[in-house]
Amino acid sequence: MNHEVMKAENRKARMLRGLSGKSQRRAAGEIGRSATLLDQWEQGERVPGEEDLKRLAERTAGISREDADELMALYETQRQAFRRRSEGMGAVVDALVESQIRHGARAVRRLLKLPLPQSQPSPEDRRKAEIQLAELKRLDSRLRLAVVRLNPEYQTWALMETCCEAAVEEGSQDLKQSAAWARLALAIAKWVRGSEEWRRRGRGYALSHWANLLKVRGDLTAADGRLEEAKGLWLAGSDPTSLLDPGRLLDLEGSLRKAQRRFAEALSCFEQAVPISRFPERALIMAGATYDAMGDHEQAIAALQKAAPYLDRRDDPRLKNMWCLNLGSNLVHASRYDEAADLINKVKRCPAGLGQLDLARIPWLEGRIQAGLGRRSEALRLLAEARERFAAADMFYDVALALLEEAALLLDEGRTEEVKALALELARVFEAKGVHREALAALKVFGEAVRREAASADLARKVLRFLFQARHDQGLRFE
Repeated sequence: MNHEVMKAENRKARMLRGLSGKSQRRAAGEIGRSATLLDQWEQGERVPGEEDLKRLAERTAGISREDADELMALYETQRQAFRRRSEGMGAVVDALVESQIRHGARAVRRLLKLPLPQSQPSPEDRRKAEIQLAELKRLDSRLRLAVVRLNPEYQTWALMETCCEAAVEEGSQDLKQSAAWARLALAIAKWVRGSEEWRRRGRGYALSHWANLLKVRGDLTAADGRLEEAKGLWLAGSDPTSLLDPGRLLDLEGSLRKAQRRFAEALSCFEQAVPISRFPERALIMAGATYDAMGDHEQAIAALQKAAPYLDRRDDPRLKNMWCLNLGSNLVHASRYDEAADLINKVKRCPAGLGQLDLARIPWLEGRIQAGLGRRSEALRLLAEARERFAAADMFYDVALALLEEAALLLDEGRTEEVKALALELARVFEAKGVHREALAALKVFGEAVRREAASADLARKVLRFLFQARHDQGLRFE
């Protein structure tokens, strides 16, 4: 179609793809249209809509819709000026105009490739990153990566840090989402602007969170390798404005050492982290979890109680609730049932930030508290509810724990037939993933004793104690 009778929308589509320097096929793919349709727009055979032009501007040419309108207005003004001065010279003038457009397109592309002015990193960047994170959460993981790759405003240290925290939060609920956030943080860390020393430190920070994801997946060897690489980058870098938490890598290293059962090293990491961390309560909570894994519940309680003043100053309901659940569990182990009940009631009144798996722990802890207070009927009801929640979430190790708590109470009252019915649930546990060999061996001993009507409350509690210990030490043998 003659350029003169084309609609403005068609000329704009031609201009925008010209600015992008991309083929029709590539540009069409980036806006979710076919190359055939894009060619029809450029030939004037079909008219693109406003949303199509907006996507062409933003996704292919890398400019805003408003900037595209200004460029188009400039082009139209110059084209009309040429026409007024050149009546009768149509072909020659058109050639001149096209030449000018090509020259302008090259100039604009060069301008678009110039690096943006660098602003100094600032704590204020975190506010913008929180808004950006909320926007990214509405997209699937592939679109998130595309948005960040194409938009320099998203390539910031603060968004990298925020994505790292999102990866940690998702780690206890959805490993796929956790991996997506950790992967996005690594990508952003490569694109962050600044000195090489600052960028190294950022990459070390992001890589340490990838190591944490590997730990949560159970790949401790790979996690160890990535963490050492992260520590090397962190130490080779610098953070002149002290923006990144200097205690975070120590937190994550301590968490890995705990998973490796290198408890002394884990506690040393947390001890070093407390005085330098922006979040000392996090290190103290992890120290409490380490003592819990060691079976030293009084030390766990002491470490968790040290975190209380820091939590009071922090507006983080999720962390406070996790602290309450962890402290409550250790208080139950220490037979301090009334104190544990107060904490669990606080969580029930406001369970903010807790996921499905965390919420399933509440009736389980309540059942154990009621059992400790001698209220067996209520304890059995709560433990049965917890067992059902655990089973629904495929938390079969926890199913076994709740089942043994129930069995011990029933055997105390001589209700062996009900214990036989419970033992049928063990078949699901034997077939499940996540219950290791030694734990299964202990459960089989109990199941066989039930079948022979030789099970006792003492045996149920012995197996239960073993399962608590063996959760953190899969090499521990049941005798």
